[in-house]
Amino acid sequence: AALRIDQDASIRPWLSPNGYGNNLHTNMLYVVRRMLESHDRDDTMLAGTRLQVALKSYEKEHGKLPGSLTNLVPDYIESVPVDPFAGNPMRYSESKRIVYSIGTDLKDSGGSTNAPGAYKSYKPTRWITEDAVFEIK
Repeated sequence: AALRIDQDASIRPWLSPNGYGNNLHTNMLYVVRRMLESHDRDDTMLAGTRLQVALKSYEKEHGKLPGSLTNLVPDYIESVPVDPFAGNPMRYSESKRIVYSIGTDLKDSGGSTNAPGAYKSYKPTRWITEDAVFEIK
């Protein structure tokens, strides 16, 4: 018996109306998401590093860290950088001596450097922990 092309499950999606478009859309969506996440990570790295430098400069001049990131404006930075993952200003904890982004999981975990279950055996890095944390040393 001859195999009919319209019955072959591996070919059928390509023969459906707009089959090529649907497959292209699925593949491109993944690529675009990865590119945007990479861009957000780069922007987060820049914002976190700028804040680390500004906070250390403030501490050197005043003998202590500021109570808020807004205290850095305008003498140390023009404005408080936005967290690319949240769309709100970067977060800060004077007591923990950290600046952080909510990171890729899009949840504010209070500056947590704990790695989720699947990554517990890995060395913690900024992008596998609950939040993307920048320490002020």
